Amino acid sequence: MSDASSTPDGQLDRNQSFRLGALLIAPATNEVDGVRVDTKTMDVLVALADAAMSVISVAQLLERVWPNVVVGDNVVHQAITHLRKVLGDDPRAPRYVQSIPKRGYRLIAPVARMPAGSVEHNAQKPADGLPDASLANPQGWFDTNTPRGPASFDTSSAQGPSPYTSTVHCLLAVLAFENLSGDPDLAYFSDGVSDEIRDTVSRGADLRVIGRASSFQFRGADKAAAHVAAEVNATHILDGAVRRSGDRVRISAELVECATSTTLWSKRFEHELTDVFALQDEIASAVAQALRVAFAPSRQTAAINVGGFDLYLRARAAATGWLGALDSTLLAAAVAREPRLTQAWASLALSLALQAYDPIDADPLPPLVVAELRRRALHATERAFALDAEAAHAHTALAVLEPVCGAFAQREIHLRRALAAAPDDPFVLGRISYWCRGVGRLRETLVHQARAYEIDPLIPVVTQQYMHALRGVGRGAEADVIYVAARARWPELFFFVVAALDGASLRGDWKTVDRLLADVRVRGPHSPIMFDAIEEVERRREGFAVAGANKVAMLRRQLSETGTVSMSDAATASHLGFVQEVYPIVLQASFVHLFQPGGRLMPRDFGTHWLLGRVGPLQRDTRFVQLCAKLGLCDYWVKSDTWPDCAEQLEDYYDFKAEARRLVSSA
Repeated sequence: MSDASSTPDGQLDRNQSFRLGALLIAPATNEVDGVRVDTKTMDVLVALADAAMSVISVAQLLERVWPNVVVGDNVVHQAITHLRKVLGDDPRAPRYVQSIPKRGYRLIAPVARMPAGSVEHNAQKPADGLPDASLANPQGWFDTNTPRGPASFDTSSAQGPSPYTSTVHCLLAVLAFENLSGDPDLAYFSDGVSDEIRDTVSRGADLRVIGRASSFQFRGADKAAAHVAAEVNATHILDGAVRRSGDRVRISAELVECATSTTLWSKRFEHELTDVFALQDEIASAVAQALRVAFAPSRQTAAINVGGFDLYLRARAAATGWLGALDSTLLAAAVAREPRLTQAWASLALSLALQAYDPIDADPLPPLVVAELRRRALHATERAFALDAEAAHAHTALAVLEPVCGAFAQREIHLRRALAAAPDDPFVLGRISYWCRGVGRLRETLVHQARAYEIDPLIPVVTQQYMHALRGVGRGAEADVIYVAARARWPELFFFVVAALDGASLRGDWKTVDRLLADVRVRGPHSPIMFDAIEEVERRREGFAVAGANKVAMLRRQLSETGTVSMSDAATASHLGFVQEVYPIVLQASFVHLFQPGGRLMPRDFGTHWLLGRVGPLQRDTRFVQLCAKLGLCDYWVKSDTWPDCAEQLEDYYDFKAEARRLVSSA
């Protein structure tokens, strides 16, 4: 953490207040959200805040807080216990301070500095009284900052400093090691081992590591350090080769500095496959030592069944693109052969949860099938946690298993624990970003999504979500530049163009619409979804009255046929000028099914993410709070005292928080 108001060594000024999540911390008066603590406890909290999301050891805390004093480790543990009591933090499901066994402690809530002399929640409110740029320009399409590359993203204008800031400036790309086994069919093995090494480095070393889906795109001649650096802004690459002979594996690895293409070290490692985790730790430790960063060995070091590990690698290496559901049949076979594979259990849990509740197919699965998938997923999470209570994908699986509505707090607990265990996992980052947007925290959405884009910039869905997050906080000019590059890289993908057409047509920018449509005619894609999007745009060109009336008619059909409605369609109709027609429909609709496990949104409905993503006529009507109450959002906001960004943006129209509290208390 560093800015102009820091002390010379980069630490927090003891007189400067800061935010820890939603809590105001005032070190000068030893106050945590108005509660006094002793000086040493505050000093421990400030030291943790200086480290951001990095781990700080007990020895480091003793050296900083109790210098030149002979005391035992117990004073640190007592200070942490007192701090957690004041924060209302549960060490079993922490929201603020996480214990890392045998390593120390770290903060997992975002830390944001306050401007000098300020004690307001949002001291950076512009002079014009608008809370942020997204209210002044709800579409998010206007010139602001000059866009940056993916590895130098800037979220400061969205929510203060990113919680992912680090004193370590390395960005490592672990490439897919070459298969030298003499059998092309063993490519899955070399890819899988490479990915395991990448994960081990990411989990154990204080480094930023490029995601697999991006780094594994470099093969053959594309592995040149200069090329990798240009594509993903990596400062270093780890490359090598894998040779397997029976149950023995030999790995040659080299660490290269991209700026000079200098090999920092090159070494050969050889082990029995039963000791594969020790091998991975050995390589990861060598990387950390060469880059002069700390490394914590894996917990799983015992000899394993080679057949089970081989099945796990087959499932993992077969995954394409951004991580989703892996082959659950292979994973189940892997844990049957070797039940001590933590990551296999966690991957199985997540894969089954995604199959049950997040299928690509729009048609819901039969209830009995969902129930069985859910049962198996929960069993897999239990087995994963028995081996490692911090198994990130098992926590993510539990978040996926929660209902769409009414379980916002439970989902947050699971995702915070997943993020604490794997702060650089692109899938975890994507999930917590999506959750933040669903409860209206757009600035925090950008913080997480920017991190995902930094470490996995070559994945289309990550790029799209980052663009969406930028527009959500009014940084549309940056999103537009990224769109141009994405369109050139992936001309066959529809969702980049659909999103751009939607935004341009809603704001009546027909010059941009015509330019986009001309591009589609030349390059495509020519898909049913694109044709539907173009049809919708042309209806809007005829006049918002026509397009809005069509949306209202669609909402009435939905209500008549299903008893519920699409929240996305309701928000769009309101933006087109039909808010008075929309509210009688949505307030009559039932959303009870979304509070049940397996309850599904309507096809192409983004649910609360669409309702809370842009302030407009729908949100400026006080009935908006009634709609949020029906969806269980008000209950979450009031009980957590953590509010959506729109609560500030609507201050000039009505007291959003007071209305939400009134509805919750009267329920």
